[in-house]
Amino acid sequence: MSYQTPPPPQGQEPYGAPQPGQQSGQQPGTQAGPQGGYQYQPPQGGQYGAPQGGPYGSAQGGPYGGPPAPRTDETGMAVVAHLSALIAQVISVGWLSFVGPLAVWFIYKDRSPFVRACAAGAFNFNLGMWLVSIVAWISLFTVVLIPLAIILFIVSTLGMFILHIVAAVKASRGEVFNYPFQLRVLS
Repeated sequence: MSYQTPPPPQGQEPYGAPQPGQQSGQQPGTQAGPQGGYQYQPPQGGQYGAPQGGPYGSAQGGPYGGPPAPRTDETGMAVVAHLSALIAQVISVGWLSFVGPLAVWFIYKDRSPFVRACAAGAFNFNLGMWLVSIVAWISLFTVVLIPLAIILFIVSTLGMFILHIVAAVKASRGEVFNYPFQLRVLS
């Protein structure tokens, strides 16, 4: 038994025939480029992609009913989630920097998806930096690896301070910051 393609509806071109304005052999959704190649042209009208109306959606939600923009109290708690890691790092000399974001995540995990995402990102990043700090301390006790330990301490400390401040600024604008080095434990 062989399968045959049904004939096209009356008055239409056969399947695979070029549409008006399309060259023969050209894929739908592409347009001839300046060197003769084809370039993808996204659909018009913004019907695909991220929700419209701001970095975290609009007050009414995106085109698919996306999440609403975070409220002022939510952005404030997201900033606290990021900056609590810095405060804990200074107080505990880097050992408990993940406790602040973890506490904010536990409190807001069911209340606000925005705060949950910010706190989870801060916790996951701090967990990774905590492990780098442990490797640096272990390296410090071996004579040969002292230069590696110094480099790891500098990278960990500067990375935490700079990235947490950048994340706090983005959270105050209603944006979720994606940290570069995370151990994805919380989501």
